[in-house]
Amino acid sequence: MKAFVSYVLKDSKRHKHLSEILNIEQLPYSFSNAPPVSEVSECAEIKSIALAKGQQLTLAPIFNV
Repeated sequence: MKAFVSYVLKDSKRHKHLSEILNIEQLPYSFSNAPPVSEVSECAEIKSIALAKGQQLTLAPIFNV
């Protein structure tokens, strides 16, 4: 399954809108209309560790693709 994830990187002076498509491993015979929140949250945590001091990551809408 693929999920479109939109997020915003903010610091004290500006913000930047970014997006990416996550490829999420799932059993071939299962399907859910719900966005894969746990996988997206895990990815966001990994990205937030790599942020520069003073930056903040905010998730925006998540959609299945």
